[in-house]
Amino acid sequence: MSAAAASFRAKCVPGVLQQRERLVQSAGSGALAELQPGWPRWHATGMGGSYIALLTGSYVDSGPQLPLWNRLPHWMYWIIPTEIGVPLIWWALRRFQAGVSPRPRAAARSAAPSTPQR
Repeated sequence: MSAAAASFRAKCVPGVLQQRERLVQSAGSGALAELQPGWPRWHATGMGGSYIALLTGSYVDSGPQLPLWNRLPHWMYWIIPTEIGVPLIWWALRRFQAGVSPRPRAAARSAAPSTPQR
């Protein structure tokens, strides 16, 4: 990599990633603060997107020093976190929508008859 390319990367890449992370973070936290209908979907998407941005920044910055990652072309550092993260977020949202969770939903808890306490 040339000195000019390294200088450009050092100046521009962190700023681009910070802006991307702020955008998805604000979407996730804004949905939680408002507690609008469908807020869990927005919150999970924002949290997941923020995590993808965090991993992308880490891999772009230190990918060449990581074992196994140092064998990949540079553009893969940008693609792999998204390729893995987006299907995981989609899968989690589908499970939530279908009601597959180890915890009972609030509606199910309130509809269940309460046992008398002694």
